[in-house]
Amino acid sequence: MNKKIRITISAAIAVIVIAAGGFSIYMVKRDKIAPNTIINGVDVGGLTKDEAKSKIKIFTEDTFNLEYNEKSYSIELKDIDFKYNLDKTVQDAYDVNRKEGTLKNMVSMLGSRFGHKENIYIATEYNQKKADNEIEEKTKEINKEKEDARFETSDGKTTLKKDVDGISVNIEKTRQNMENSLSKNKFESEVAVDTETAEITTSDLKGIDSVLGTSMTTFRMSDENRSHNIRVATEASSKVILKPGQEYSFNGVVGKRSAENGYKNAPVIMEGEMEQDLGGGVCQVSSTLYNAVLKSGLEIVNVKNHSIPSSYVGMGRDATVTDSGIDFVFKNPYKHNIYIQNYVSGDTIVCQVFGNSSDEQNVEITTSVIGVNAAQTKEVEKKDLEEGKKEVDKSPRNGYTVVTYRIFKDKNGKQIKKEKISTSYYPKRDGLVYVGTKPKEEEKPETKPEEKPSTGDENQATLDNETDKTTV
Repeated sequence: MNKKIRITISAAIAVIVIAAGGFSIYMVKRDKIAPNTIINGVDVGGLTKDEAKSKIKIFTEDTFNLEYNEKSYSIELKDIDFKYNLDKTVQDAYDVNRKEGTLKNMVSMLGSRFGHKENIYIATEYNQKKADNEIEEKTKEINKEKEDARFETSDGKTTLKKDVDGISVNIEKTRQNMENSLSKNKFESEVAVDTETAEITTSDLKGIDSVLGTSMTTFRMSDENRSHNIRVATEASSKVILKPGQEYSFNGVVGKRSAENGYKNAPVIMEGEMEQDLGGGVCQVSSTLYNAVLKSGLEIVNVKNHSIPSSYVGMGRDATVTDSGIDFVFKNPYKHNIYIQNYVSGDTIVCQVFGNSSDEQNVEITTSVIGVNAAQTKEVEKKDLEEGKKEVDKSPRNGYTVVTYRIFKDKNGKQIKKEKISTSYYPKRDGLVYVGTKPKEEEKPETKPEEKPSTGDENQATLDNETDKTTV
């Protein structure tokens, strides 16, 4: 292409651009809307604001429908103070190619002349807070809590319940969807939801098909704080998968017994005495789990008994835990995963160990008291206590030494192995009784005042008084 032709083409393009730009500027100067400006599908380019307003057709409805899974949830538009703002809509169209700087406006004008379309949506007004409240109320049935995969046992049969994803309505996104539809003069849109995957899925429990061990203990529901702590700890200790060779630390899984973690003051054992402290009742959960673990044949890594025999399990069958370091730890010795599932039903703690049926064990737990340390009761004189009376300060409690064994048997009940699990020592507590030495006070005989013989003057005095009262 020779130089003369190139110059001619460049000049022609320049003329076209200048002409187009000049025309666009001309339109702007004449208070016309820029070419190729579209409002809700209607071309209003080259029109004045009034002409554009009369050309736009807006349909109105009383309700707006939110759609989810082929179900519709209706919102009354008057309840959210909704209305269309046609004046603002036309003004937005009129501002095209006018609101930016001179150079940007010129570029936009040229774009309009060469076919670039500017889509303007209808301006809407509504009360955002009311809209959010309506969305939340009308769509609340969509919300669904996530459910972990879990085992259910009935009549000796174990069933795996599949996990369920949680669903929650995203109110902000749903409102934005609604606003976008209304700006296009449409009266329906999709409900936006967020999903939350279950922590324990069905695939996580693959290969687990049998109950290896179960233990249950009961508690007094009348002690509200202790019952609350039991529920918190039971839930925290549950839903744990242990791979082969992996250890379970009760303190590591449950965490610190603090107010921040939801625990309340309840009776705890401190140095052989009952005191009030955060987390009272948690040891019943660890002890219940301990017995389920024993029955499952799992390896006991660390266990320690209380300083006082427990009421909810026998001696040698309890497992104390403390924030300061005493922990209950066990290990999965099998070639398959195991699953710990604990829950509270009414006044009962249920702890279950699930695993592969090939790892089922025939286990018997036995305990033997190998020592008894008889408690004594000491009597101490008390000067401010009346002679002959006694005050019990501490009741005596015998001490015991108990050995716990686990016996493994074959399917015919023949012993295969016997292992010593622990030696539990429960120290004695001597009693203390105060004996009164304060002498009794002698009772003085009651004396009655002497009665004087009547002279009749008393009656006369009464009559005189009554006469005085009537004459007043």
